[in-house]
Amino acid sequence: MEEINNLHIEVEAEAEAEAEAEVEAEVEAEVEVEAEDVTEVESEDIKVPNYIKHKKTLVKYIMDKINNSKTPPHIWLLIIKSLHISTPGIAMIIFLLGSFELSMFVCMILIFTLSLFLYFNGCFLTTIENKLEKNSTNIIDPYIYILGDIPDNHNRNYYTLQLCGFFFGIASVIFYVRHNDYVKLNYF
Repeated sequence: MEEINNLHIEVEAEAEAEAEAEVEAEVEAEVEVEAEDVTEVESEDIKVPNYIKHKKTLVKYIMDKINNSKTPPHIWLLIIKSLHISTPGIAMIIFLLGSFELSMFVCMILIFTLSLFLYFNGCFLTTIENKLEKNSTNIIDPYIYILGDIPDNHNRNYYTLQLCGFFFGIASVIFYVRHNDYVKLNYF
């Protein structure tokens, strides 16, 4: 039994090391892509844009919490992917059936999440998923394949923004139809 526990700990340590190396490579790739956007160069080092530093800090904080928890990383991966995939559907159900206040609360959370996506130039949850599992399938990949394209970082961001526009357009129609009278009665 002790050998199994030791093997489990070794496998987790190897997975953590691989995930950290992958994030470092991803951040370096982002720095190379964004290097032309940076105007300030210090001696031999390129100054890293703030959004990359912030994304890296957020991902490191969450990964530290995952690694220090008693739950194995593969279970965290399942939880994160489940929430990542089901959130738009749950939000739509809340918009259709929930109260105005609850719908507005969920909408504000989604707008904040979209703001983070735009600021970080990608989803930090996807970065965490990629750290927990190499070559992880992204939530947007099925849509990309349906549209006949090949998933890469640029296409994922592009199609995610298209899908977000479509999602918020439908949400706006639902808000107008469901809550128009409520807003008129209570706020105007």
